Amino acid sequence: MKRIYEIDPSIALPILLRDLRDLRTQPDISLIKLLPQEEISAVIPAAVDRITRNEARALDYTLVDRYADTGVLASIQATFEQELNKWDCGPQDAMLRYFLRVAPEYGAAEVARLCGRETTRAATGCCCEVWAISFRMRRRARSRH
Repeated sequence: MKRIYEIDPSIALPILLRDLRDLRTQPDISLIKLLPQEEISAVIPAAVDRITRNEARALDYTLVDRYADTGVLASIQATFEQELNKWDCGPQDAMLRYFLRVAPEYGAAEVARLCGRETTRAATGCCCEVWAISFRMRRRARSRH
C-alpha cells in the first residue's frame, strides 16, 4: 500500500480511509501516518467510543495514543481507571503514553502508581516500559511552569 501511495496517492488514500474505518482491518500505523491529519482526527471519536465500550481493536488504542487531544481525556481516563489491570500491556501502555502527552502530571502519577505495584505487574505481566518516559515528561511539564 505504501508503494501505491508513493506512485499515486489518489488511488491509495481512499483505500487507506476505508481500511481505517473498517473494524475488521488493522492497517499499520505507518500507513495511517500517510493520511491527512483531518482524516485521522475524524475517526478518533469512534475509536474512543469503542475503547469506552471495551470493543476496541489494537489500532484504536494507537490512534488515541498518537492523535487524540484533551477533548477525550475524561472518557479515556474514566475507562482506564475502570479497566485497571484488565487490559493487556499494549492498550495499557498506549493509554499511559496518551496521558503523558496530554495530561503529563496525571500520566506520570498513573505510571508511578501502576509500575510501583507488584499486583499490577503480576496481574498483567507488564513491565511498564513507559516508566522512564514519565519522568522525562514530568520534568518537562514542571520546567514549563
